Amino acid sequence: MSHISKIIVLFSILFLNLTSFSLATDMSQGLQCPPGWNDNRAARGNDLIKQCISPSQDAFIELYAAPGQEVPFGKLLDAWTQEMTQRGLPFQNIISEQPGQVSGYPAVTRVYSGHTREGNQFDSSLVASRYNGVNYVFQGLSLKGREQARQEVRKAMNTWYYPGTAQQGFSSPQGGLPLGSGNSANTPYGNDPYSNQQTGAANSAMHGHNANSGNSQPTIVGTFIADKKDYWGGHYYYRMYQFFSDGTFISGNKNAATGKIDVDSHKKSYKISKSGNNFTISSGKSRTDGYVTDTESNSITRFKSGCYSSGGKAIYFRKIPGNLTNMGAAVNNTNSQDGKPTLTGLFIADKKDYFGGRYYLRMYQYFGDGTYLSGNKDIKTGKIDMSTNRSRYKLSKSGKSYAIQGSETYCTQGWVTKIQNNAVTRFKSGCYSSGGKKMYFYKIKN
Repeated sequence: MSHISKIIVLFSILFLNLTSFSLATDMSQGLQCPPGWNDNRAARGNDLIKQCISPSQDAFIELYAAPGQEVPFGKLLDAWTQEMTQRGLPFQNIISEQPGQVSGYPAVTRVYSGHTREGNQFDSSLVASRYNGVNYVFQGLSLKGREQARQEVRKAMNTWYYPGTAQQGFSSPQGGLPLGSGNSANTPYGNDPYSNQQTGAANSAMHGHNANSGNSQPTIVGTFIADKKDYWGGHYYYRMYQFFSDGTFISGNKNAATGKIDVDSHKKSYKISKSGNNFTISSGKSRTDGYVTDTESNSITRFKSGCYSSGGKAIYFRKIPGNLTNMGAAVNNTNSQDGKPTLTGLFIADKKDYFGGRYYLRMYQYFGDGTYLSGNKDIKTGKIDMSTNRSRYKLSKSGKSYAIQGSETYCTQGWVTKIQNNAVTRFKSGCYSSGGKKMYFYKIKN
């Protein structure tokens, strides 16, 4: 049985006991299977109203519908992923959360990265929405590294709509997308959390018009600070942003212990757009993506961020007096090697992880040319398996510390916590053990 087939069986078991119901309109028509995918009608029943499986069985999409009382989208998705993760499904790491819409009705989209109990890595997307007294959940999963399948999942998600709606002013079903397919001028979002390039709608979302142009949408100018601390590089910080009226912003952080503020002088672009009855901020970075929650005289004073604190709590940013550019020292934001530590050698995790029916310690071999190999050590036998295909990593400055970004898995993304002789010897991983504990990697061999 394929990896996808196993997951689909688990989802089917989960919803066997839910109450069946019928809809006056066939709402499954609003979700289109990608070309060549199998529309698995035999799977429909209970709350599952549509299931499509890719030809190579490396991805699938599903749409669930359940009538009942209105549930906040965040709580609905929290409960969903908690149940899925307990059953060994790949929703361990939330990458981003963004507001959106389906046919003009509010929705929330989340992107995840995770692994099954067998250790298979997946990219996953969830959308929660509500229409006509029914709660809807879209989910799409694709094996990590299957880019074509991931893009097809994303496109299916972005073209999902509610049949029979008046579209509320949108000219086509694609006008009310959860995120943005990259081929519609009406997409509220074009930023892809996994993409390193801004193309199509992503580019127009950043540069299509002045972020503070009319249409009664609010403006955002000034300095904003997070209401919750975040932890990296061995210290607690408050994230900060300075927004400018030309549609750009800069980032910074405030050390929670010392009060020192560091500022990144490199400007990035943002956009304010309408989403249902709300306004949203989008920038291509999940921390500044989110809902506008408070305004005064049509100026934004508070917004909910698209990411969470290191403690797993939602982060809100509020406007404060002053100008961030005058508050702290500038941080060099180049990729220069001046003063940057090296990252080479063999690293091993300090906590075991469970997949494939066994316990392992994750391992990484870093090379001086910016590449690395992945592997693991069997706890019971001591056997070490290392891949032969190299992936790329990047070591860059982040506040007073350094951040590692690996292209393969979130376990290789994190913060440097120890340096000896200008060489990294320990870093905090961006993922957690199967027991939910923070994972650190130690250098054991050059």
